[in-house]
Amino acid sequence: IKSPYMGFVVDTTDLSSEVAQLTAVVDEYKGNLYITDDFEGVWAEFKEACDVAGLQTFKAAAQEQLDAWIAANNE
Repeated sequence: IKSPYMGFVVDTTDLSSEVAQLTAVVDEYKGNLYITDDFEGVWAEFKEACDVAGLQTFKAAAQEQLDAWIAANNE
């Protein structure tokens, strides 16, 4: 089964700041998410840190690009 999104790649050129900040957040929290006794608390902190790092901006830009790609590649 071929995915209708096959071939789509997010252009992160204008999102380099968000990518760098989100990468730093993931690097900071990735170990803690696996070894903590307070998963829910650490998960909440991680999600908040992602939002502060620009996750919503990244998601909105990616969705806008995907929508444009779908419109241009609708078979």
